[in-house]
Amino acid sequence: MKQNEFEKAKAKFLKILPKKLQETLQAYHLFTSVKVPEDIKSFAAYHTACKNALSHMVLLMKMIQLSDSNNANNLVDDWLEKSKLAISQLEEEEDE
Repeated sequence: MKQNEFEKAKAKFLKILPKKLQETLQAYHLFTSVKVPEDIKSFAAYHTACKNALSHMVLLMKMIQLSDSNNANNLVDDWLEKSKLAISQLEEEEDE
């Protein structure tokens, strides 16, 4: 990935986080608006889905907080560099 493409990806990443959080909150609200299942197996699945959605929202909020901090650019650069490295390693493995 060229540096210009990298910068565009970083800007897009920082721009979409709030929208993704809002979408996740809306989906969670819709999901939890239905009657909670009463049978044990369905309740367990429902409970797990709720916990996963909340964990996802917490992660998005942490990422948004980081994007507002002074270290945001360094952290996003680090995330994207690690992603770039992982992609290049996968490509190398495919070539072998």
